[in-house]
Amino acid sequence: MKPPTTTDALPSIHGLRAFEAVARTGSISDAAAELGVSVGAVSQHIQRLEAHVGTNLLERRGRGIALTARGERYRVRAAAVLESLRQAQEEIDRAKEEPALSVSALPSPSATWVGASLYAFREQHPNALINLIGSETEPDLDDETVDFRVSYGHRVHRHRRVVELFTDQVTAACAPSLLRHVTAPTPASMLGLPLIDIAWEPEFAQPPAWGRWFESVGVTPHNLPISMRFSLSSVAIAAAAEGRGFVLAQRSMIEADLKSGRLIAPFDRYLPLPEPYFLAWSAAALDKPNGARLRQWLIAAGRARL
Repeated sequence: MKPPTTTDALPSIHGLRAFEAVARTGSISDAAAELGVSVGAVSQHIQRLEAHVGTNLLERRGRGIALTARGERYRVRAAAVLESLRQAQEEIDRAKEEPALSVSALPSPSATWVGASLYAFREQHPNALINLIGSETEPDLDDETVDFRVSYGHRVHRHRRVVELFTDQVTAACAPSLLRHVTAPTPASMLGLPLIDIAWEPEFAQPPAWGRWFESVGVTPHNLPISMRFSLSSVAIAAAAEGRGFVLAQRSMIEADLKSGRLIAPFDRYLPLPEPYFLAWSAAALDKPNGARLRQWLIAAGRARL
């Protein structure tokens, strides 16, 4: 028999299945019944497999069929390969039927506009089950444990399937109580009030700082009355809502607070973030129930903020 060439090293899956069934049942007819094919088809698959590997795997013994020594060794490997493929198919099938969609996002967007968008999606699709994971760590979407990731800036290059959402803007915001003794607030009058600062982790392009914002409104402060500095925007915004000071807040993160009146933005001055937000997704995400719908929903939710 002619051995396989290096360009044709893998046997036919039909041949492997036929051989494994015959080796396990000890009968070509029983194997054919199990596989739902004819006896002749099983015999042809075995012959082609033996021609492929270049040796006899089965031999006639009286009226029965037995494995050769090489056939026995080959059976062990063939059974392992088929079992591995079966398990892989089961994993894919379970993933397709898994009702839960996992959405990972940076902590502050998770607590604000991403979370709100997902609640709105659930109102339209009440059967959808969503796991929201707030994390600074960028997930590996190729391992398919996370379906979607909402992140920011240059991290986009870590993912294969991405779309840009929007570039957010920051503005000065505070609780109404902070200005209860200020009759006509101006940017200059803010210098007599506490300012809350935001400084992200070093790997991120930093948001506009207070010095730049004051320069944009024509005020040159000698000293900035910074009261606290936070690494999470959502925590800084919560402090401002408690009346702790002014914060340069992202518009996407204070929409609900502005509507409810917990925060006000007294000045019409907005500065853009240096980089945009983006959405990334895994290869399997769109095969899941509601996966394609959720992707379009998140894209629309992001671009509504442009």
